[in-house]
Amino acid sequence: MVKCVLTGWNGFIAQNLEKTLKGSEFSVLGMPRDILYDFRKITEFFNYNKPDFIIHTAAYGNKYSQDNDFETIYANIIGLANLLEMTRNIDYQGFINFSSSSVMLSHETFYSATKASGERIVRAFVNKYNKPVFSVRPFTVIGKGEQEEHLIPRLIKSCQLGIEIPFVSNPVHDFIGVKDLCEAVLCLMQYADKLKGQIIDIGSGECISNKKIKEIVEKITHKKANIKEVESLRPYDTKKWVSNIEVLSFLGWKPKQTIEDIILEIIG
Repeated sequence: MVKCVLTGWNGFIAQNLEKTLKGSEFSVLGMPRDILYDFRKITEFFNYNKPDFIIHTAAYGNKYSQDNDFETIYANIIGLANLLEMTRNIDYQGFINFSSSSVMLSHETFYSATKASGERIVRAFVNKYNKPVFSVRPFTVIGKGEQEEHLIPRLIKSCQLGIEIPFVSNPVHDFIGVKDLCEAVLCLMQYADKLKGQIIDIGSGECISNKKIKEIVEKITHKKANIKEVESLRPYDTKKWVSNIEVLSFLGWKPKQTIEDIILEIIG
């Protein structure tokens, strides 16, 4: 059985990855984020566990409540660097670093800056050690179990309960269902050695506006969202934010879930 170590295993993406990997006959061992800060704990962990794959999803700063700048730097840069260094002598088949599509936005945040730094650290590591490590950039990952403060769960709650929410119509997202993202990761794992040092977008390849998402949620729930139009909620809202999925398409992957299917699944 192929062994996989998965960091950030309490997170939304990691929990879905674990289900997908186990369904594809991988054995999965979760690794808490705090271990990444302690060389002794990392060494002890990998003395007993020699994985075939390492998938690094552990991060800090991508939630509204996570606003500690030092913790963002420590988790997204130091944690990654420690993990790369302490597994350097393991003969793994692949190491996937989860970056973020936020690195593409013009408005720099501590989260986007640290994720961009992580991509560069991976490339430098590959250049020096020639290990099968690469980064992926998930776009707006949606699905059952995502954060309650995200757009779609908030719209659903507004429609169902009549709760007023602030809303901006124009910004766009490239939404990708978490199940499709997990299948994309499975696909990429097969080509880890050929992808070393690269950065692979994972998205649908299409932009959808907040306004369109609201209309879809309202159509599915047969109710109107109680919204209060505001000029902007975030300084990095944009009218262009879309993935390039040429690499994944070339490898035979394409998203299967529609926005409607995902929203119905979230509603349950």
